[in-house]
Amino acid sequence: MVSTIPLLLLAASMASEAALPRDSARSVAASGAAAAPRPVRSAHSSAALLLSNTAAAPGSTLEAALILSPDPGWHAYWRNSGDSGAAPILRWRLPEGVSVGDMRWPFPRRLKTGPLTNFGWEGEAILTVRLTLAPDVKGPLRIGLDAEWLVCQEECLPASAHLSATLLAAARPAANPDWAAVAVRAEGRYPRSGAAWRPESSASARGLTLRLSVPEGRAPPSSAEFFPYEGGVFAAAAPPAALGATLVLELPLAEETEALPARLTGIFVVDGNEAYEVDVPAGPPPAPRLVEALLLAFAGGLLLNLMPCVFPILSLKVLGFVKRAGGSPEAARAHGAAYAAGVMVFLWALAAVFLVLRAQGERLGWGFQLQSPAVVGGLCLLFIVMGAALLGAFELGAGLTRLGGLAGRDGGLWGSFASGGLAVVVATPCTAPFMGAALGAAAAMPPAAALAVFTALGAGLALPYPLLAARPGLLALLPRPGAWMETLKQGLAFPLFGTAAWLAGILARRAQAPRVGTAAWVACAAGLVWWLWSRGGRAWRGAALAAAAAAALLLRPGPPELPWRPFSPAALEEATAGNGAFVDFTADWCVTCQVNERVVLRSPKGRAVLLESGLALLKADWTERDADVTAALAELGRAGVPVYAVYRQGRPPKLLPTVLTPGLLAEGLRKED
Repeated sequence: MVSTIPLLLLAASMASEAALPRDSARSVAASGAAAAPRPVRSAHSSAALLLSNTAAAPGSTLEAALILSPDPGWHAYWRNSGDSGAAPILRWRLPEGVSVGDMRWPFPRRLKTGPLTNFGWEGEAILTVRLTLAPDVKGPLRIGLDAEWLVCQEECLPASAHLSATLLAAARPAANPDWAAVAVRAEGRYPRSGAAWRPESSASARGLTLRLSVPEGRAPPSSAEFFPYEGGVFAAAAPPAALGATLVLELPLAEETEALPARLTGIFVVDGNEAYEVDVPAGPPPAPRLVEALLLAFAGGLLLNLMPCVFPILSLKVLGFVKRAGGSPEAARAHGAAYAAGVMVFLWALAAVFLVLRAQGERLGWGFQLQSPAVVGGLCLLFIVMGAALLGAFELGAGLTRLGGLAGRDGGLWGSFASGGLAVVVATPCTAPFMGAALGAAAAMPPAAALAVFTALGAGLALPYPLLAARPGLLALLPRPGAWMETLKQGLAFPLFGTAAWLAGILARRAQAPRVGTAAWVACAAGLVWWLWSRGGRAWRGAALAAAAAAALLLRPGPPELPWRPFSPAALEEATAGNGAFVDFTADWCVTCQVNERVVLRSPKGRAVLLESGLALLKADWTERDADVTAALAELGRAGVPVYAVYRQGRPPKLLPTVLTPGLLAEGLRKED
């Protein structure tokens, strides 16, 4: 029936007017009187046009109201009629010099008719609009409105009326005495701004989820429902809202809807008598709640120990374990606790800086300190010094806390504490699985909840070392100290030199001197090959030749660059309007990003998958602070890189895993029907 209703309205327009009684027909012509308009009857309903003024000054504004009144037991329809019915059709007939604004619609209620759910009014509905007079307008002015609407009970009938009213253009305005009563009846029926409720929309399994924060000082409402402006997108029969300090309204899509809308527009009504407007982007899936975020952060911290960023420090701590093998279990536990304390204190300090800057309006993410060249340069120098100390070039003094006894004599508990802090510093270039969602949630949480998420992350990062120290049986499995430890200690210098070379490459790319970074890697590789060769013996020299071959393989020129375009909101909008976009949120200082790029994105299979997808390739470089990239990450519910997202028109962004494989990339780029 829905598809035929507009035709019925148009076909019945003249017929319904011809069917009016003679006195009603005369009332149409006479409705221009300045006094109370006589309602025009049509098909179990009536309509009237009323102006707020009988006279208005040129250049001023006034209100006009269409008053629709279905008979008892009958109803008319809102701008979105729901599962069936039809919205009123209004055509203004205005004289020269008069313009009309947008119609204000009173909020509707849900009307159940069998299995159908409609939106409309069972009683009087007052639709108002603002009229503006030009400065040079002259009167009298004849304001006309042709209205067509549908009224339904068990059956539906089209109704129509040709309404008009006369307005004088005069220097002295005159109010219409009948307007006050109409304004009182319309009071509170129009939607107000919903900004105080801080509406947020996110994709759900079935459609969209609308979340509304109850304004401070107001009791949670007893009911809430949403009415979308656009018809045919969401199912009219929505499930009940979840009530509390945050209102949660699930908005399932209609059966015929193929894609999510780009924005969620409409009104929500609370307690059945207050309406507020909503106009928000159809956001990504919601960030995890606190308990889920804590679990994800803890798991991410554990996995962070396996990432390449933390390897240099973790391997040195294992060396410290070996040095203490056979010693006092109490001492081992004390060093484990000191290391964990260093992790937690440094991570809390990092979180404090993050929260303070966020409170000042800064938009930050995981690894934000590495966006500072001074921090990158300082870390580069630190790793060079540590590597040189491990090679025996000099002894780190006690004033530097010996970084956990990494060079020569035992640095004591302060050394274990300092190495725990250093583990936090070197971990920030990496993002482990599960960390992205947890830190993205923390970025939007209140300070106490965000600090709890950072604490869970630190607990996961710190756990392996004190756990090993607390189990003497595990320590007994480690090899006994011996001369071989000096060789191992020197060998562990080269991961530190590699980290320094990588940091030097970041600075070199910023200075647009990429060859300097390449030279740092060549120097590191040459040092490793020389050290292996100098150990003497066939095995060591074979290892030196293998290291040289591996370095030549890794340092060879890579495949041609993919056709990346710089990310910007305009470029993303343009690409999404076409075939879609694959966005690589990356940074030079992000180790996970660089590994994914070399192993997956630039691999032959990865290149083929990306090029065959037909998606525009956008690179969102976050090496230095970029407000557009930060905002885009926040919209995805993420606070660090890498992030890989697929954007297609009419769908929420699709996030790929943090650690990629060619198979995961192909699966993520597969177009869903």
